[in-house]
Amino acid sequence: MNIIKFITSIWVLSLTFIVIYTPILSNGINFLYLTPVFSYFYLLFNIKKIKTILINRSFIYFLFFTLCLLSYTIILTLFGGGTSLYFKQVFIFLFIKLPLLISIVFLILKKDSVVTGEILTKIFLQLCLLQFFFVILTFISQDIRSFLMFSDEQATRAIRYYGFSSTLNLSMPLFQGFCGAVAIIYALQRSYKYWVIVLFMCVSIGLNARVGFIFIPLAGAFYLASLLSKQPFKFIIMLATSLIVLYISYEFIMNFESRNPDGTLTTLGWAMQGVKQYMSLLSGDKVGGVDTLSILFGQMFHFPSGIDLLLGTGKDAFYAAINSDIGYINYLYYGGIVLITLFLAQLSTIAAFVIQRERGSTLVFFLLALTLLLVGNLKGRLFEVDAIFAVLVFYYLSAIIKNKNVGNV
Repeated sequence: MNIIKFITSIWVLSLTFIVIYTPILSNGINFLYLTPVFSYFYLLFNIKKIKTILINRSFIYFLFFTLCLLSYTIILTLFGGGTSLYFKQVFIFLFIKLPLLISIVFLILKKDSVVTGEILTKIFLQLCLLQFFFVILTFISQDIRSFLMFSDEQATRAIRYYGFSSTLNLSMPLFQGFCGAVAIIYALQRSYKYWVIVLFMCVSIGLNARVGFIFIPLAGAFYLASLLSKQPFKFIIMLATSLIVLYISYEFIMNFESRNPDGTLTTLGWAMQGVKQYMSLLSGDKVGGVDTLSILFGQMFHFPSGIDLLLGTGKDAFYAAINSDIGYINYLYYGGIVLITLFLAQLSTIAAFVIQRERGSTLVFFLLALTLLLVGNLKGRLFEVDAIFAVLVFYYLSAIIKNKNVGNV
């Protein structure tokens, strides 16, 4: 590897780390806000090649729906009398993240002469391992943790929030989960060494937000689905093995809880409690006297009424008295069915293009990320701002460039 290619690789990894994890230092320095200096100059000096993306019909539709989102959030901000949070999210994506995403894929193209889903997936796995390093580093040293953590509340939490990201409570663990799912599929199809990455991702998730553990059943489901038509006997064997592992895991967790009768919540205990809640979600059982299903689809499952259901209220329901963790409910209260329709139109534009043109592992991983995004919105607001949304856009831009056969930049 020559020095130019090596430097470009480091630069690509650094920029992708920023766009995925959006790290912010304790002194308030947001690295994402520094990137337009690079991305706009890069796009300007490579405008002829960038036009390959800009004139793509699908991308024009994508931009159109994004601009509609921006316009609608401006209206809601000005006349809804509520928060400008959603406007800021769409604005940041359109004018900061998207130019950076485009710049990164063209840098990859310059480095490797081609940009494919396989190359992107390799970069994602490198990123998740780098983030795991930061998780361990901040777990070991409170001083480093305080320096890398922009939130004082997160920096002082004993049982969770470790790493270098501004989204440790949801987006970062979901991305680690996505990489864990990729590693599971690679471990079953290619090499056992990927199980090490799976272990590292479980640690990353367990120390931050348990929602990321959703990657385990999702990876299993996607792998079993790939076996069903091609290798039915292996499908039966893997299904039986999965059920046995699930049963053993359940018994282990139950035994762990019985050894901790005083209810003292350690980091491990907190992570275990989360896994148990996932199992209760599937079975409908209660956890600690609380029915997980009744909370998620009971207390937090409610809608605005009348015209507010269609157009929204312009207010952020997450912090209001009508509090709900469900992202879709938050979007309904803020911008109604109109806002959700625009989000889904934007997402459908990406999905339709990639599904029509990609095959093999790239398509599988794209669908896996898409599923994670849609499921993850049951726990928080993930459109535009989420790392998984950035993953989808990466695969989308790669498909556009690959289908146009651009060549070097």
